[in-house]
Amino acid sequence: MFFQILLHVYRWLFYENWRKSYSFIYPNHKWHDKYSCFLATYVYWLFKPLAFFLINKKILFSINNLPNAVGHIYPEVDYLLRVKKTQTTIKDKTIFYIYPKNPVLTGFVNAVGYTTEIKFIISGLLHILIWPLLMRFPELTISTAHGPDKYSLDDGKRFIKFVYPNHRSHEYTMRTRHKRYFALRAKTLDYFPLKIVSPLPIKLTQMIDSDKYFVIQIKTESINGTWQPCDPSTYHDAIKEVISLGYKVVFAGREKMPESFKKLGLINYSESKNATAANDFYLVLNSCGVIASSSGFSYIPDVLDIPLLTINNFEISVAYPGRKTIHVPSLLTKEGIPMKFKEQIAFHLKGQLTSEVVNDKSIFCEDASAEDVLFAFRELYIIIKTGEVSLSTKAQLFFRNYFPLDLTFYALSDISDHFIKKHEDRY
Repeated sequence: MFFQILLHVYRWLFYENWRKSYSFIYPNHKWHDKYSCFLATYVYWLFKPLAFFLINKKILFSINNLPNAVGHIYPEVDYLLRVKKTQTTIKDKTIFYIYPKNPVLTGFVNAVGYTTEIKFIISGLLHILIWPLLMRFPELTISTAHGPDKYSLDDGKRFIKFVYPNHRSHEYTMRTRHKRYFALRAKTLDYFPLKIVSPLPIKLTQMIDSDKYFVIQIKTESINGTWQPCDPSTYHDAIKEVISLGYKVVFAGREKMPESFKKLGLINYSESKNATAANDFYLVLNSCGVIASSSGFSYIPDVLDIPLLTINNFEISVAYPGRKTIHVPSLLTKEGIPMKFKEQIAFHLKGQLTSEVVNDKSIFCEDASAEDVLFAFRELYIIIKTGEVSLSTKAQLFFRNYFPLDLTFYALSDISDHFIKKHEDRY
């Protein structure tokens, strides 16, 4: 941690882009796990009068967030706004979101954060000062976390011994935290607090030169729900069909655009100077639909009610609950034996994807084929063309009800009908 601090200070002092992107004071998880916890346990009892003052002022603070990750800030803030709308106990309270500056958070706040009921304060100094207070007095906090963090001291252990935060398991995160969000999304069907009316910035308008376009994104590394780098050729047939329907196609994300995509005529937003966190929002907001990998990027269209086809999520139990979202998962085989759907979900619930897991030679991952992607896109296009969102087939309803403990059961989204029928032997 000491080396990380020195590296951050060095970058901040000598690299202008780093200074523009990050706060000088930028505490990480290790800092909070050790020092913030120590201060909360042994020092911050002194601030009880301040805690009472903030409580009386009906102020809450959002905690346990990962504000530097697209796949967290969008669903976590969306979740927070839905909770505020539906829970009478906090409707009249002011909620603050205080974190250090980083490109994702800054872009989000500039694009849409200022339109919400949440009060965003981008400050590393205020964050590091207030965090132990929030750990010490959890009654000041509200958590809509999508990750495992739990920064709150146990009442029974305060001021008795040094207590580390009680972070949650991956299974708890998926089957409890995410499930609550999915269930609330289902109860607030027509409420999209982050969806605003805002045209494309002029530079994007000039780049795309059309208001009828699709956004494409891929992952080129193993991370989160993506087991292995995407094979761009599996997108080709779907892209050709999108173009044949009269859409332009924009390549988004931050990955380098594949040569084959250039030949198909995709617009290279990803590697342009226009690729910013704020422009990501505007690009998706004004698009007709998105085809994307299992990544944080997919959460942007999902929370904005933009038609989304998300591909190669090995977790099986869907990660994106939107009513206009279609999934095509990856499938795992262990020691030559195909995993059943429930076995693959149980495997995923053991923990986050690691290099050790990915490099396990006994496990083979089969990503979506070009046919899978094309047929799934056609299912998505029915939603786009008709405007109907309750299109679940018998196969999709059976799939959903087959997993009563998992996210699929609570989601408004669907696994591709073609995919389910093709792999019925996985039940």
